[in-house]
Amino acid sequence: MLFPEMDVPAAAAGVSASAWAALRPRGADAMCRTSRMVVQRKGAEALSIVACTLLPYEARFDLGATLENASRAVTLDHPHCARFCVFGASSCMSAR
Repeated sequence: MLFPEMDVPAAAAGVSASAWAALRPRGADAMCRTSRMVVQRKGAEALSIVACTLLPYEARFDLGATLENASRAVTLDHPHCARFCVFGASSCMSAR
């Protein structure tokens, strides 16, 4: 899977519920909806669970250190969600 260069995001709208619904069934495969990633950031003593491989340093996508906390829903409101995953050609969604 190739991703475009990810620079500091310009302003981008979040993904509305209607836009997300229009992407089904493709949207059901989004990694952030069904999977989690465990990371240990450089210099950190503890592990963290994050929702997205594109946003491991975004505090609002850090779901804490337990699986119970990490099971909560994730909103697709970061500019990368719209630019790369929902409306862009790059994604971590499985091909069907």
